[in-house]
Amino acid sequence: MNHLRELQDCVQDMTGDVFYSAEQTDRYDVGYWNVDALGRIKEENLLSLRVFNEDKEVRLSRSDIGQTFALRVIDDRSDCHDHYDEWQLLDKDDKRSMGTHFMATGGGSYEFPLTGLRHPAVLIRYYLESKTSDGETGLTYVCDWRCVTFGEMGE
Repeated sequence: MNHLRELQDCVQDMTGDVFYSAEQTDRYDVGYWNVDALGRIKEENLLSLRVFNEDKEVRLSRSDIGQTFALRVIDDRSDCHDHYDEWQLLDKDDKRSMGTHFMATGGGSYEFPLTGLRHPAVLIRYYLESKTSDGETGLTYVCDWRCVTFGEMGE
């Protein structure tokens, strides 16, 4: 089965700025989700692909090459979860990065979809659950998370 086609079916209703983050065995890609992005991703090299916007994230992932893919969808328009948001800075070496070509402090590089950002970041949404049944602690914990958008840290 073509897992990328299955993912594409799940992202058809996403509008506005739709981004992706693809972890592959030979590279890391981020950008705007479109036909060109889909053409850059090779399923045989793919470990994790997140397609996301402010409303929804579709994630296709596996733990290792040769393992089965899992597809997970979180849609904030219909799923009601307690959550909190946090901006996380992206790894960018300012001295070696130019325009949208970012060099990581550890030596890797990637193209970033937004220009003119001093402190590029990703907004992460953490979903919360509580163990509140009889005999449980009542403690709240993070049960899942997703990417929401890229932007400037501190927006």
